[in-house]
Amino acid sequence: MTKNAPAENQGTVPVASANAVPAYMQGKQGAGTEKLNITDMEVPRVKLIQAISPEISEFTNVKPGEFWHTLAEESLGKEVRVVPIYVDKRYILWKPRKSGGGILARADDGIHWNPPNVTFDVQLPDQKKTVKWRTAGDVTDDTGKVTAKDVSTVDASGLAQWGSYDPEDPNSQPAATLMYTFVIALPDYPELGFAQLTLQRGSVSVAKNLLGKIRIHQAPSYGRVFKMSSVDEKNGAGDPFKNFKFVADGFVSQDVFPVYENLYEQFAKDGLKIKDLDNLQDEVPDDKSKSKNTKDF
Repeated sequence: MTKNAPAENQGTVPVASANAVPAYMQGKQGAGTEKLNITDMEVPRVKLIQAISPEISEFTNVKPGEFWHTLAEESLGKEVRVVPIYVDKRYILWKPRKSGGGILARADDGIHWNPPNVTFDVQLPDQKKTVKWRTAGDVTDDTGKVTAKDVSTVDASGLAQWGSYDPEDPNSQPAATLMYTFVIALPDYPELGFAQLTLQRGSVSVAKNLLGKIRIHQAPSYGRVFKMSSVDEKNGAGDPFKNFKFVADGFVSQDVFPVYENLYEQFAKDGLKIKDLDNLQDEVPDDKSKSKNTKDF
C-alpha cells in the first residue's frame, strides 16, 4: 500500500474518487452493484490496537497504539487523517467478559432495547452474587409519580446510569455501554474507501469532544479533516490503555466534497449496519471504575 503525500493547504484532501484505478476505468464507480445499497455492504473497521488486541499475536506488523485496518490487514500508524462522514449512536448490554461475554441486549437506535422487557440474571466477576438487569422500567414525572410502566427504553431501564452495574453499589459503573460509531473517510488512503470507527467506554468522552468540535462549526462533518492519534491513559483501576485524540486539520477540497456528501446522504438514508458487533467487546479493556468521574462509560 502506498500512502499519498499529505496535501499542503491546511488539511486539504487529495481527490480520492479516481486516483486508485486506471484511467480507462474512471467514471465507472459502482457499476455492477446498482441494485445494492449501504446496508448490503460490510463496512471495514479501523481499530486502535490495545495490548490485549488479538492482532498483536496474529500479525507481525502491528503494535499497541497503532490504527489497524481490518480489511487491508495493515497498520495505518499512530496518526492518520480522517473525515467523519456519519455518526451512529447505540447502547449494548454486554454479559461480563469473565462470565462468558456476549450481547444480552442492544438498542441500535439509541433508544429502545431489543429484546424488550427482559430480566437477565448476571453473575458479576470476582463476586459471589448475581444481579438483575432488566430492559424495561417505569417513567416518572418531576414529583416521582409513575406515568408509564414497563417502558423498554434505555432511559426507563436505568441501565445506562451510574450504579446500574451493581444495584447495591450506587458508585458502580453503568451496566450498558454507550457506543459511538463513525463512518470515516481516509483521505491519505483513497484506495481503502471508507471505514467505521467505534468509540466506547473510556473513549466516549473523546467522541463527545469530537462531536462538540463538529457541531459548533458551520461546515458539515464530512467537510472537515481531523488528525487522529493515539495517547496513553489509565482506566478506573489504574490499568494503562490506548485512547484516541482528534485535532482539527482543515477542510476537504472542493473536488472531493461532493463524493463525501453523497456518501453521507446514503448513510443518513439507510443507517449503519454493524455486522461484527459481537467482536467489539474485546476492543478495549474493561473500565473497572467504582466511582463517578469525568469520563462517560
